[in-house]
Amino acid sequence: MYKIFDVTQWQRTEESASGSKDKEWRICPESLRYGLIKKPVSCLEEDRDPIKPHTGEAWSEKIASEIGKSIGIRTHDVEIAYVDEVYCSLCWRFLDPQVEILEEGADLIDPFDRTYDRKKLRGEEVNYNMNLLYRVFTELGMLHHLFDMIVFDALVGNTDRHQDNFGIITHLETAQIVFAPLYDNASCLGRELLIPDVQEKMTNPTSFEAYISRSPSLIRTGTAKRGTKHFNLLESILEGSFSKEMRIAMDKVEFLASREIEQIVHSVPSEVMHDEYKRFVIRLLTTRRDRLLQMR
Repeated sequence: MYKIFDVTQWQRTEESASGSKDKEWRICPESLRYGLIKKPVSCLEEDRDPIKPHTGEAWSEKIASEIGKSIGIRTHDVEIAYVDEVYCSLCWRFLDPQVEILEEGADLIDPFDRTYDRKKLRGEEVNYNMNLLYRVFTELGMLHHLFDMIVFDALVGNTDRHQDNFGIITHLETAQIVFAPLYDNASCLGRELLIPDVQEKMTNPTSFEAYISRSPSLIRTGTAKRGTKHFNLLESILEGSFSKEMRIAMDKVEFLASREIEQIVHSVPSEVMHDEYKRFVIRLLTTRRDRLLQMR
């Protein structure tokens, strides 16, 4: 069973945290390790019904991180935290700020279009689409990481892979550059659904299939103004000039056995994740895994 970290007494830091969620950095008193505490997005709802349960980012971020590691795709280290009577995600810092810097996707896109707007996901010259990402990752010599990222997001159903949710790490002394572990992976696995929604999808095959097939990526194709659905995005890549590279990334999903999915999900304490969610997420991951493997 995954440990729940009570971070109530952990020291807060003055460091700011990017993004829209309620986040703050705290320091673990035992290890002195920095952890980013991220409360569920439901905590930001000003008129929220106090009886209504919180959204499931605490468990979705943890499960997604473990799923990525299980198929050999590097993800940040995540735990489950408790503070202010709310379960949160605890994301350990993967950067040594003394000798390393993180350049996020928007920083890497900037040389291609100085007018790029992070909120609109486009600039005067470029659009946040596969053509742009091909150029960015090719320039870095990291094209395989792009395909790994797309496969991982399709597997867990991540709907929020914008340009600030990936990046590269540069070591200031050695100038070595590595692709950062995938981070901010909470927008996945049905974490936004209420239990009645989960129950309906589990008993209605049409509704479940629609939820699987319609899950959108933020990455666009061509001149589209909206993100392409995950499996449609995969199909478009498989039909293009990088089909071989895409299949190599998709092969990694073979390492994800049903037993491992169940073990990861059932390791989340029941007080954090209701059994109804566990059954749904196991079925969701198994279905998405099988579909990925069938597409190769």
